Amino acid sequence: MKKILSIVMTLILLWGLAMPAAAAETAVGSTLRLEKTEGTVTVKNASGKSLTLKNGMRLYSGSKIKTDKESYAYISLDSGKAVKLGASSEGEVRKSGKKLELKVLSGELFFDISVPLEQDESLNIRTSTMVTGVRGTVGYVVVRDRYHSEVCLLEGRLTVTGTDEVSGGIRTTEITAGQKATTVMQQTTQGEQVKLTVETLKEAEVPGFVAVAVAQDTTLQKRIETKSTLNVQAIIKDAQERLETEQKEAAKEAEEVQRQVEEQSKETRQETAGTALAEAAETACTAARPATAARDGPAAAEAAAMCRLPKFS
Repeated sequence: MKKILSIVMTLILLWGLAMPAAAAETAVGSTLRLEKTEGTVTVKNASGKSLTLKNGMRLYSGSKIKTDKESYAYISLDSGKAVKLGASSEGEVRKSGKKLELKVLSGELFFDISVPLEQDESLNIRTSTMVTGVRGTVGYVVVRDRYHSEVCLLEGRLTVTGTDEVSGGIRTTEITAGQKATTVMQQTTQGEQVKLTVETLKEAEVPGFVAVAVAQDTTLQKRIETKSTLNVQAIIKDAQERLETEQKEAAKEAEEVQRQVEEQSKETRQETAGTALAEAAETACTAARPATAARDGPAAAEAAAMCRLPKFS
């Protein structure tokens, strides 16, 4: 009986832990539109077909938006609700009826929900390691890599759920304006687990593209000043210069990645050629082996030497 009770209690606990994730899965929103773009931006539908860009175009479930270096995509969800996809970033729209989710596949995403969503509305932002529901908040998400994501809050409060898409493990916490939540996937003796930490956000950490957005919106500046402990002037100081510096650094990183890819491709081609040559030599040696064993003489000796076979007297 004790064993059965233990199993039941374990199932109840697991069900309770899964509830936050299940709640976060349901996102409700209205029409999503690509308001405008800067630089080189591509949009593909759920079938992978590239679409012709047009300001105000609707985005449907499965749409993927990708920005090149020094390029940005501005997306709106009705009036007073907007997100900005950063440079060298990629996002995907997931929508079912009024349920809406934005998944940041790579890069950065700034969100400004100045008009709180209705009671029956919500907007989820997801990465490979976390999901958070956005209602009336301002902040940004950064995907460092598939194992490391961050969400930083400039105004409001958020519930952040660290998720392990492989094992289903979760960690949940709440952050307020001026805080940063980081989720990192770690390999442990029990398998992959999500580590979720919260720390104070420093003004100098705010990315240039976010600082520029804040600098261009005085109303947003007032909201941050009155609803957080952040120093707005420290955030927007030299915002454009910081953005340009970050763009240059990103360009150098992209060039380095491209160089490494090309080197790896070259090495792969060389290895493939070497493997093919070795296989051809092995085939030739295999064919020569019976002839060498069957006869004696210079030809056999030469074939044996080339194939590193013993000479026969």
